[in-house]
Amino acid sequence: MQPGRRGALEGTNVLYWLYDGGYNPSTDREKTQHEIQEYTVWANAYLSERGDLPPMDDLVTALSDGITLIKLVEVMAEQQVPYPHPKPTSWIQRVENTTACLSFCGQGGVMLEGVTSSDIVDGKAKAILALCHALRIRCEGTTPE
Repeated sequence: MQPGRRGALEGTNVLYWLYDGGYNPSTDREKTQHEIQEYTVWANAYLSERGDLPPMDDLVTALSDGITLIKLVEVMAEQQVPYPHPKPTSWIQRVENTTACLSFCGQGGVMLEGVTSSDIVDGKAKAILALCHALRIRCEGTTPE
């Protein structure tokens, strides 16, 4: 177990470790769905500022394309995020775009430990919730109640 972390089992994903004062996405399916709905509303509030994207119905599906995630981060950071594929057609292009976005976020001070671009593109809800939580903490300093 690494210092500062409680409940870390060797071989488990860091998203399920108990952090001192950190965030651990729920393991309860009902609560996870509730969190997805909350973060969908939260992300739509930011994306509505752009005016060129329709509201998201499903956070997990929308962010897994990479482009919507980039546009969300651009609104939050008020900067352009450089990415290689404006119209990704393959899984690897979506991963490359998402990697560029996560790199940009990391340079901006967003704590992304355990969040990978392939998890985001594959639509893994826990990783997407952890990413949204980290973005929210970095940009707003708050979490949903």
